[in-house]
Amino acid sequence: MTLDPPQPVRETAAMLPTVSAPPGEPDLWRNIWTLSATIFCTVTFIYSWARILSNYYRHLGAGPELIGWCFLLFTMANKVPGALGGWLSDRLGRKRMIIAGTTLMGLGYVGVAHASTPALLTGAMCYTWIVGALLHPSLVAIQAESVPVARRGTAMATVESCAMAGIMLGPLIEALVFEWTGSIRSTFGLMVLLTSAVYMLVAVARFVFLRETDRRRHERTPFRPDWRRLSIPLGITVCFVGAMLITIDGPAVPLYIVDVTAGDEATVGYVYFFGGALAIAGALLGGWLADAWGAARVMAVAAGATALCFLPFAWPGTPPQFDRALIALVFLPIEAFVIANQKLVASIGPPGRRGLYVGMVVTSTGFVSSWGVVASGYLYAGRNPAAPMLAAMGLALVSLLLTLRLLRGSGRTEHPGHVD
Repeated sequence: MTLDPPQPVRETAAMLPTVSAPPGEPDLWRNIWTLSATIFCTVTFIYSWARILSNYYRHLGAGPELIGWCFLLFTMANKVPGALGGWLSDRLGRKRMIIAGTTLMGLGYVGVAHASTPALLTGAMCYTWIVGALLHPSLVAIQAESVPVARRGTAMATVESCAMAGIMLGPLIEALVFEWTGSIRSTFGLMVLLTSAVYMLVAVARFVFLRETDRRRHERTPFRPDWRRLSIPLGITVCFVGAMLITIDGPAVPLYIVDVTAGDEATVGYVYFFGGALAIAGALLGGWLADAWGAARVMAVAAGATALCFLPFAWPGTPPQFDRALIALVFLPIEAFVIANQKLVASIGPPGRRGLYVGMVVTSTGFVSSWGVVASGYLYAGRNPAAPMLAAMGLALVSLLLTLRLLRGSGRTEHPGHVD
C-alpha cells in the first residue's frame, strides 16, 4: 500500500549523482543518499509490525472503538509537536535534531515491545512518536536544502521511494515471521525490538554521513506567517491526510482485510506488500512530475485518482480479491500526492524559517486530521464496514476541489518545476 517504474523516471533517478548544481545552489546529494538508505532501514522494520497494530490491540482486549481512540492519541503525538520541532530545527540545526530524535526513538521502541495492555502500549507509542514529530521537520528541511530548487521534487521522491520500499518489504517480513511463529504476540514483540536496534545503528550512520545544511541561523528573519498563502495548502493537506488515516494508515483496513475478505494477519502483510510496491512507482512518478509539471497539478490528478479507487466500495458484495486489489492499488495515487504535497509545503516559507513552516503544517494537520483514526474505528464498527473507504473518497474529492482552487489562483509560474 513488483511494479517497475516508468523508464523516464528510472533514467532521472540514475542521473542524480552526475547533476551539478548551478552556482549558488546547494549540491549535497550525499545527504539524500544517506537519508534514503537509513529511512529504508527504519521504515522496513517499523512496517514489519505497524500494519498489524490494530490487530494486536484487539489481541490485548481492545474493541474497534477503543482502538480508534488509542490511534488518535499516538497519531496526534506524531503530528501536534511538529511546530515545536520546526522551531528547534531552525535554532539547533537539522543534523542535531535528526541524531537526537533517532536515538530517542530507538529507546522508545523498547517500551512498545514490552507493553502488555492497551494503555501501556498507547503510552509507549505516544512517547516514541512525539519524538518522531520533533524530528520530522528537520528531515523535510534537510532534503529541501541539499539540492537545487528545480530538483527538489526528484530528491524528495528518491528518499520517499526508499521509504516506500521499506513499507512494501516490512509487511512481507511480518507475514513470513507470523507464519513461522503462529503468534501475533511473538511476531509483534520480536519485530519491535529489532526496530529499536536498527534505530540505534541508524543514529550512528547519520552522525557519520549527514552534513548540516542550515548554517545561517544567526540571520533569522522575523516570523510573520503568511496565513493567506498557508490556508489553502493547509486545507488540502488536512483533508487528504484525513483520508489516509481513515483507511490505509488507520485501524479499519487491517480489520477489514481479516473480517470482510476472510484473511488473516499474513494476508494483511501481503496486501500492504503489494501496495508498497505500487507506492514506489507513485513516489518516483510523483516527484518527477512535480519538478516537470508542477506540484499542485500532480496533487489534483492524484486526489481524483484516489477517489476513483475508493468508489467501488460503494457497491457491497464484491469479491474479496477485488477489495484487496483496490486497497493495494490506492497506494499509487496516494504516494504521488504525498510527494507533490511535500514539495509544496517545503517551498511555502522563507529558507530561514523552513523548519517552522513545515512544522506548522504538520501540527495543524495533526490537530484536525488525526481524528480520522477515531472516525475509522466508529465507521468500521457501524452497519457498513466499507464506510471508512467511502468517507475517504469524500475527503479526497474535497482535496481535489481545493487544489483546483489553488491552481486557479496561482496563475502561471516562471518554471514548471516550481510550486504552483
